[in-house]
Amino acid sequence: VADEDGMISGEALAKVRIQALARLVLKWEVTDDDGPVAFNTKNLVLFLRTKWIEQQVADFAGDRRNFGPVS
Repeated sequence: VADEDGMISGEALAKVRIQALARLVLKWEVTDDDGPVAFNTKNLVLFLRTKWIEQQVADFAGDRRNFGPVS
């Protein structure tokens, strides 16, 4: 992803961020007018390109309390 000088473009960084967040999503319940949307990497990446959805996934992933034992 980095160029020969070790620089990473903003576009490449955004793509890597989306890919990293996509790896954290284990399932979803998303529907459109035709019914359930298939849970796959292509659809997930498209979904995460919506900024507010990307931010919600990042916020959830950044809160360690979401990954501890349920009280």
